[in-house]
Amino acid sequence: MIKYLIFVLLVAELYALQSITLQKKELDYEIPEQDNQQIWTFLFKEDDFELESIKNYKNQQFYGEITIGTPPQKLNVIFDTGSDTLWVASLNPNSKKKSGTHLSFDPKLSSTLRPASGAFEIEYGKGSANGKYYEDTVGIGNLKLEGFKFGAAFQYADFSSLTELSGVAGLPYIPDEETSTNIVQYMYEHGLIPEESFSIYLSKTPQGSSQLIFGGVDMKLAASEFKYYPLIEESYWMTPIRGFGLNKTAKPRNDMLAIIDSGSSLILGSPEIIKPILDFLDDYDCEDDFDELPPLIVNIHGDIYEIPPEVYVIPDSRRTCFYGLKATQFPSYMGKVVILGDVFMRAYYTHFDKAHDRIGFAKAA
Repeated sequence: MIKYLIFVLLVAELYALQSITLQKKELDYEIPEQDNQQIWTFLFKEDDFELESIKNYKNQQFYGEITIGTPPQKLNVIFDTGSDTLWVASLNPNSKKKSGTHLSFDPKLSSTLRPASGAFEIEYGKGSANGKYYEDTVGIGNLKLEGFKFGAAFQYADFSSLTELSGVAGLPYIPDEETSTNIVQYMYEHGLIPEESFSIYLSKTPQGSSQLIFGGVDMKLAASEFKYYPLIEESYWMTPIRGFGLNKTAKPRNDMLAIIDSGSSLILGSPEIIKPILDFLDDYDCEDDFDELPPLIVNIHGDIYEIPPEVYVIPDSRRTCFYGLKATQFPSYMGKVVILGDVFMRAYYTHFDKAHDRIGFAKAA
């Protein structure tokens, strides 16, 4: 099953917030268990920031609504800090063949569409998409990003389970300037947000409200002050960590890296990191022994971040539950890596601060 983010935009103008509320939409099918474990991996005034408010559906995947074109066509996309491109499933203007998803962009219907240079092609761990680049007006909440370059996918593979979604909106640390325009950079350079940063607050429950905020942070969503850490990679939101496991008294290490990725449902890690944790947790009954489950521990520069079991244990439709962890083999040159996906971000409100080349965490309110 997929968890959703359905966005409500709040725009601060002269200290007053404006809001648009959108309804939550549920799917009538289930994602197979193998896909369930990970779906797609890879301020002018004091209160003047752009904020997207979103709802969490069944703790599996987040998405939000954007529009493209004139008149605007509504599309659902995953806002993914592990991707650098905005792309959407599109109808091929030179073909009568219908798209595999009914939430597709139709280039023929937009009066402001312009062709852009380059052929669009992208690969994920479990999927690929290709087509061409266009420029058009992209709407995110009340903001209009005119002449915004994006990928139109005429063909795509291994995304058949996600027919309710239209594509991906990348929120990278360092964008690939040869592909699509960078969303946050565009907003900042055009005076739409006060600084080149954004923050993501994910609710712990399906009933809670989650928010994507462009231009800063909203301290009402934080239960502690932010702590910030340097970024070390020129493409990923990556920082060194000194440990990941179940025992905060374990001897710190100096050979681990963490990538903070909103497009990953789970916490992914090298097998030598994740497998011992899963082996230990196998001795517990997920329901009967729930109160005895230990927290997961992330040691970031000597600061301890605990992830409680009510966050990392994820129930599914079979009235069972699985742990929000998965062992993944990374290229050897990357060393020992942990991807801190939505499981971590539900416990910690995260500030992606490109303006100061840092990543920040506060305990989620």
